[in-house]
Amino acid sequence: MARGRKGVDWDPFKKDYLKALLAGDRAAAGEVVESLLAGSMALPAIYLNVLSPVMVQIGELWGRGAINVAQEKLATQITLGQMAKLLGFLCRGRRALYRCQNGG
Repeated sequence: MARGRKGVDWDPFKKDYLKALLAGDRAAAGEVVESLLAGSMALPAIYLNVLSPVMVQIGELWGRGAINVAQEKLATQITLGQMAKLLGFLCRGRRALYRCQNGG
């Protein structure tokens, strides 16, 4: 059992998130993240204990040929969407100024 800070058992969340990714189910993946947010889990903890380790698993599955490139890419896109959601919570009510420099 993988326990994070404050004794949280992250394994069920990782299992559900991996299952959602392998099914290509954005809604189910979002439900896992939403349940963590509803449980007042810290945003970095969600990333470090669920999203990141599950994406490592996805990479390992792809490396072994257990999933194809399309499945890996879809899992990546779903996770990027969840990361954007977390960023939205982090930045809520804040303003930022971005500047892009022309390369050269």
